[in-house]
Amino acid sequence: QRVIDTQTSLVSQQDLWTQTQGSIATNLIEMYRALGGGWEIRQANGRNNNYVPEKLKTKMRKRTDWGNYLDQQ
Repeated sequence: QRVIDTQTSLVSQQDLWTQTQGSIATNLIEMYRALGGGWEIRQANGRNNNYVPEKLKTKMRKRTDWGNYLDQQ
């Protein structure tokens, strides 16, 4: 009976730990949004969807080999 009780307690504590980890992630997201952060949806409305300015792309290409990732933006 002690082993079963101990295992039940362990599972309960592991479940609580998992819930706490989930709450931490959710709370960090909420804090980020409360401080003015957010996600922007970028859609092609017939405009240039070049999110990274060309000047910055040039600078990045000089410093690092990004392959063709910058061209996909």
